[in-house]
Amino acid sequence: MAPGAAGAARLALLALLWTLLPGPGGAGTSIHPSEAIIPRGGSLRVNCSISCDQKAILSLEAESTKKVVDRRNNWKVFELSDVQEDHMLLCISMCHSEVTMASMDLTVYWFPEHVELAPLPLWQPVGEELNLSCLVSGGAPRAHLSVVLLRGEEELGRQPVGKGEPAEVMFTVQPRREDHGTNFSCRWELDLRSQGLELFQNTSAPRKLQTYGEALGSQQRRCTEGDFLLGMRGPWEAEAPGHGAAEKVATLIAKASGKSIFLATGVECSGLGACTEG
Repeated sequence: MAPGAAGAARLALLALLWTLLPGPGGAGTSIHPSEAIIPRGGSLRVNCSISCDQKAILSLEAESTKKVVDRRNNWKVFELSDVQEDHMLLCISMCHSEVTMASMDLTVYWFPEHVELAPLPLWQPVGEELNLSCLVSGGAPRAHLSVVLLRGEEELGRQPVGKGEPAEVMFTVQPRREDHGTNFSCRWELDLRSQGLELFQNTSAPRKLQTYGEALGSQQRRCTEGDFLLGMRGPWEAEAPGHGAAEKVATLIAKASGKSIFLATGVECSGLGACTEG
């Protein structure tokens, strides 16, 4: 059995014995603080005490490295160091041959190591649902960890981060015509304000969305083979300055699919025929 598992099993057994022990007969054990949250790898001082009219025996059961830093007849202060994970602490005391216990929950928090928006499709039709995936590696406690989907600086949705490494959080959006060239990103938020700390957050690198759809307008011009050849100068460039390689890629899609598509610049082509500029 791994050391951590063995320690947890021992604490569980002690907690069970605690419920089976007779009453303390006037002596009571206490632990301070009653609960705590610290960063992973951090340290914490814990005070174990007992109301006893003579010198008592006191000990602390914990999975982390600990040492006694101060003591008196009826209390001891222990320092835990390099705490790596959540666990329960047990103060155990003996007074007049009677054993009593007190427990506390220790929570460890740490930030996600990585957050990423999964790659977007090369081109996305306007108005069709698009599933976006935010991937989060690490981070705890998960009950306080969530992910926000951003379009530029606008929040589109928020969801809790579940289990799994990396955890995948899905969002569904319907891209608009004006979303062409817009950056999308994921932001994790570890909200520990209810624990007396603060809101921690970080945002992934953005990914740019390229969209296409039906064009508006009725101005017509002709498209030739030069319009479908990437890197070649043709009527496209001559008659519609500013329509660059990205738009030609979209035209290639139109040619391959046989569908009329809207380019971000407002040009619509259907095969090697008439084009409409919106």
